[in-house]
Amino acid sequence: MVLATLPPDAPLRHRATAARFCALTNSPPPVKARVRESADPTRWPTRATQRVPRILVLYHFLPPDDVVSAQIFGDLCEGLAARGWTVTARPCNRSCFEPHARHRLCETWRGVTIRRVWRPPLSQSSAIGRILNALWMTGAWSLEALRPEPMPDAVLVGTDPILSVFTLRVWKFFRPSVKRALWAFDLYPQAAVADGLLRTGSLAERVLSRIASAGVGAAHLVVDLGPCMRTLLDAAPNARRETLPPWALVESSAPLEADPVERRTLFGNARLGVLYSGTFGHAHSSAELLAVARRLRSTGIHFVFAVRGNREGDLRAAVTPEDENVSFAPFVSERDLPRRLGAADFHAVSLRPEWTGTVVPSKFQAALAAGRPLLFAGSPQAAPARWIAQYDLGFVLTAESIDAVAAGLLGFAEDPLSLAALRARCHETYKAQFSREKTLSAWGALLHDTALDRGQGPHSCPEQGGSTGVSRLDSAPSGVARVSSEWKPPVTPPPAVEDREKESGRPRV
Repeated sequence: MVLATLPPDAPLRHRATAARFCALTNSPPPVKARVRESADPTRWPTRATQRVPRILVLYHFLPPDDVVSAQIFGDLCEGLAARGWTVTARPCNRSCFEPHARHRLCETWRGVTIRRVWRPPLSQSSAIGRILNALWMTGAWSLEALRPEPMPDAVLVGTDPILSVFTLRVWKFFRPSVKRALWAFDLYPQAAVADGLLRTGSLAERVLSRIASAGVGAAHLVVDLGPCMRTLLDAAPNARRETLPPWALVESSAPLEADPVERRTLFGNARLGVLYSGTFGHAHSSAELLAVARRLRSTGIHFVFAVRGNREGDLRAAVTPEDENVSFAPFVSERDLPRRLGAADFHAVSLRPEWTGTVVPSKFQAALAAGRPLLFAGSPQAAPARWIAQYDLGFVLTAESIDAVAAGLLGFAEDPLSLAALRARCHETYKAQFSREKTLSAWGALLHDTALDRGQGPHSCPEQGGSTGVSRLDSAPSGVARVSSEWKPPVTPPPAVEDREKESGRPRV
């Protein structure tokens, strides 16, 4: 109603004009009581409450792609839309694993406006395909900065495709008033150096580092996945720094119960089942996991790998006929994922030490959400290893700890009560620190603060004694910021009824 949207101290001539407009448009006249005597001060619209913030999300893939990062960014877009943002996303129109499969160019998905970028069907599994895809998407996203008004209040960029973070530098040049945010899932060219594709100090490495640094340095908000990644990100001195790991795709109110059929299919009659479920690529290693599995032959402890990725063939080749307690299982759909995750007693996660900080495996959160402890094969300095040690969530496996980890797994196989207590602790830790709702609330608060120019300035890592600038920490693990409540739009209460009467010159009715 027109009169109800006018400020309570609007001049009489404006009220009369609004009344004539209602008559001309056949609109019902507003009720005076709604304007004059509302008991709820939040009903009065102000510029702050009427202003709907807009955000542009730039990530290579979104649902229906089943890539974990695509699902996470899709959840983030949906969560921001539910929290009052107008969200527009610009993924590509191709599927990640099937480049010739195409998605609709324009659609509305769970309150999110998706306008997909058309790109050629180049495979992400080839080096030349990934490079050309990166150039194509970065160029298309940079051109978004030249679109006519209205502009978003904030633009959020991920790190897929590689070096797409440079988009932020373009946006800084053409649209300096738009706030710029980065959520780093992996780092380039550091990952290429870890994989042996680039040599540290080479010309190519120096050029790519400068490109990536220019993009990261243009961000007002830089969000990483763990304290080990934070040290490798060269953010601007006045940028806001936060750590927000992704949540699990499957969350449950209690530790998952094992499905007997799935358990028997995967592990047979094993006393203890260890499951590796997810991508197995260049960042992952099987040496330590297979070594501890071989220590546990004929003990009733069975290892299952349900993997896909560019190093799956290497993993299969490393398993010998003598490894009778090691087997493989196919991938399952997201619908069947809870049964798969709940069938195991331990979840295995791996990260080659040279990749520490360049990526943080999301399988860590998936295991905790299922109420399952971790067997992490990687550097003790990696974020999963730090969290496992801090919260006692399982084992950290290195070349030196193979015998100790084998003894520990054997101990849990013989003590079901201790295993049940460990499961409960893992699930409670996930709910307290890593859950979807807590992380989305943190994102909502961070983006609103950034868009409104609040809380700007350097923010140090909590484990180094700094303040996150968002809100209190809920006993967060090292470097993990959490928000205790969701952001609420600022509301200016209306003037008192007596004040409005004095200004209007009319007595209260």
